[in-house]
Order: sequence, then C-alpha cells, then structure tokens
Amino acid sequence: MSETRALRLETDEDIYQSGDEITVEVWDERGVPVAGAVVRFPDGGEVVTDADGTATVVADTTGILRLQATRENDDGVSYTPDEHLIRVRQA
Repeated sequence: MSETRALRLETDEDIYQSGDEITVEVWDERGVPVAGAVVRFPDGGEVVTDADGTATVVADTTGILRLQATRENDDGVSYTPDEHLIRVRQA
C-alpha cells in the first residue's frame, strides 16, 4: 500500500543579507523531520537535509528566492513538494 505525505519547508528567517547562513527545515505533514529531502535554490544550488530534517547554506544570491523541497519515494511513501519564499538583500 502506498502513502502520500506533503512536505513542509521552512527557514529560520524570511529576510537575509548576502553572506548570511540560511537554515532550512523539512518535515512531513505529521510533523516528522524528513531526512534526505533536497532543497533547491533558483541559482541551481541545493542542499540535502540531515536526520533532523535540517540543512544550512550560505546566501550568495540576492533577490526574492523561491526554495523548493522534494524527496524521492521511500518504502512505499511518496512526497508532495513544497516551496518557500525568502528575500536576500545585498550586504
């Protein structure tokens, strides 16, 4: 039996300055952290979440950025992607 869960993507802040560290968190609709989720940035960069569902990256692109979290199917569970907007200003 297959199950679908919606991902939830959040950041520690919504506004950053270039050079700041961005911490992303990904969990499923039940509030369980999702390890192995890929968070993609508009410039082509990506990070993969750890066992706690978190990852950190340095903000090096300015503007309003749409981040997207995805996760490959795992043990009969498929995941619906999520997106989150952040703003990165010039330092």
